[in-house]
Amino acid sequence: MAVLDTDIGFGIVLYKEDLLSCDAFQTLSGSIEKFKPEERVAVVVFDNTPRKEDRKKNENFCYNEYVEVFYFTENENRGLPYAYNLFAEKLEQLSKNWMVLLDQDTSLPDDFVAKYLAVDSSNFVNCPLVFSNGNLMSPSKFHKYRPSPVTITDQKSLPLSDLTCINSGLMISVAFYNQIGGYNPNLFLDFCDHDFIERVKKAGVTQIGIVDCKLIQDFSAVSHTKAQSLFRYGLFVKDLQEFYRGRNKFTVFTRVDLPRLLKLSYTFKTLEFVKTRLF
Repeated sequence: MAVLDTDIGFGIVLYKEDLLSCDAFQTLSGSIEKFKPEERVAVVVFDNTPRKEDRKKNENFCYNEYVEVFYFTENENRGLPYAYNLFAEKLEQLSKNWMVLLDQDTSLPDDFVAKYLAVDSSNFVNCPLVFSNGNLMSPSKFHKYRPSPVTITDQKSLPLSDLTCINSGLMISVAFYNQIGGYNPNLFLDFCDHDFIERVKKAGVTQIGIVDCKLIQDFSAVSHTKAQSLFRYGLFVKDLQEFYRGRNKFTVFTRVDLPRLLKLSYTFKTLEFVKTRLF
């Protein structure tokens, strides 16, 4: 068993969101307070919000009697892998054995902490059940770089061979994380979750633990103008080029790249996405 007040720390990535109002922090702090640990729980925050004015880069404060926050920012968007790798570094310094990754838009149930305490710590990586719009989105089957639904009953673990998971909610052994090199620093946003799970598989891990806990991922705020979508697609293309390395390029193109390109071109009735892809 993992022990919350000595072994586990949490990491939240922010982007243009205030920590105290984001869903993940509000629901996490509520769940921690309900559990009432004997020691304050470490919550490491990396703020990826770009700013023209400098904000204090490192800040440490006690949110309440149960939660201690370690806040970091570089006033620019350094991407998800950078933040996750910083979490591991900081939590190792704090002598934490486990870290839990959280997206700012993930809502956690009141029993979140209790459920994570019941995790079988023999698994290096553990995944909760993450739902979006009523559908289970993680874990999922992963065939030829495309996710598809998986059926989960009351399993404590699942074979990892044909599965993938999104980042939010993952509970990872810090020692194991460092052993496999953490998240790929050459990625920025897209594919970093799939790439990480592939690293886990290559390390010889055959099972992923299933946390009996339902998280809700809210994508309702994700809405882009054409200009924003072009910028976002440019980031996608850069990550895709890194993700291509050592993989079947034709399969990745037809299964991942082409569907995204066609959808965006049709949605905005423009060939600008094709130009972005080619040049």
